[in-house]
Amino acid sequence: MILGMTFYQIMWFFIIYSFLGWIVEVVFQAGNAGKIVNRGFLNGPVCPIYGVGMVTILAALNLATGAEAAQVSKVNAGLIFVGATVLASVIELVAGWILFKLFHVRWWDYTDDPFNIGGYVCPIFSLGWGLGAVLVIRVVHPVIYKLVEKMPVNAGIILAYTFIAIYLIDIILTVLTLIGINKRLKELDGLNKSMRIVSDNLSEVIGEGSLATTKIITESATKARVKFDENIKNTSLKISESQIKRIQIKEELHKFMNGRKRFEINRMVKAFPNLKESKKISLIMEVLEEYKNKKKKSE
Repeated sequence: MILGMTFYQIMWFFIIYSFLGWIVEVVFQAGNAGKIVNRGFLNGPVCPIYGVGMVTILAALNLATGAEAAQVSKVNAGLIFVGATVLASVIELVAGWILFKLFHVRWWDYTDDPFNIGGYVCPIFSLGWGLGAVLVIRVVHPVIYKLVEKMPVNAGIILAYTFIAIYLIDIILTVLTLIGINKRLKELDGLNKSMRIVSDNLSEVIGEGSLATTKIITESATKARVKFDENIKNTSLKISESQIKRIQIKEELHKFMNGRKRFEINRMVKAFPNLKESKKISLIMEVLEEYKNKKKKSE
């Protein structure tokens, strides 16, 4: 037993609640945006953060009260609410921070909501997680527990490991895609910084050229003009190099974004609108738009 649950139960609770969480997200998005979108981080119909969250809450309730998976629905509703609110907030904060550090984009953002914590956690949603947990543990969990217990053990083990294996493959493919994107975003970010430096240098060149011109009385007009022209020429070359580098990165993105990766990226952008607001991802959005335009023309 692991905090009131067997490993078999933990696997199935994680699988089932990940799937139910995905349904909740799809329904919420459909009601909020008026369209059906796969809101999962992964390609499959799962939201692992819900599975992790519910298993953690069940384990914490066992640790606090000694209630095992079969009796957890009888735990005081107030305790469930407070515990779930705190744990869900911590999980959301940690997961959001880790995803941001790994991929440099926000998968959800509460920045515009009052009393948010770093944009990762919002008190209103945290209270919603608490209320939702009370409902799930009191009403839904007993049904899921019975379903898991009635399942033939041998078949259940095979199915559970199969689903976990599929999830792992999905995670690996998704992460590899994001790592590939992130690598190119870093190149683009470095390019943007170099272009800003070039822009600053250009400002200095123009300023110096203007000063040189005002000193034409004391200096040779020809020398001042030549120096100014050379500086402008050198700066123009740097800008051209940056533009060429941008085109090269764009071509690499076209090669990198094959059918599967393009599908994954397009799905993520639809599922997490905050990605569109990232300045770093603008070039990827440009590439996706080109694919759409080509498709329309071919039709």
